Amino acid sequence: MPKIDAIFKIVLKEGASDLHMVSGAKPMLRVQGEIRPIDYDEISADLDKRSFRRDHERRTERRIRSGR
Repeated sequence: MPKIDAIFKIVLKEGASDLHMVSGAKPMLRVQGEIRPIDYDEISADLDKRSFRRDHERRTERRIRSGR
């Protein structure tokens, strides 16, 4: 499983409202208003770029489908 999918599973399990990811740091979750790191590897620049690219592609597909 790609790393980002494992991180998303943690987000759902913890009931987080936000996920903060920065290259070179552990992912951070906002749970009940408090931001805290999760017990996970630091985000690599490669993962950060791949996550952004995948998210951008999904948004673009949605816009194309909706005619925007």
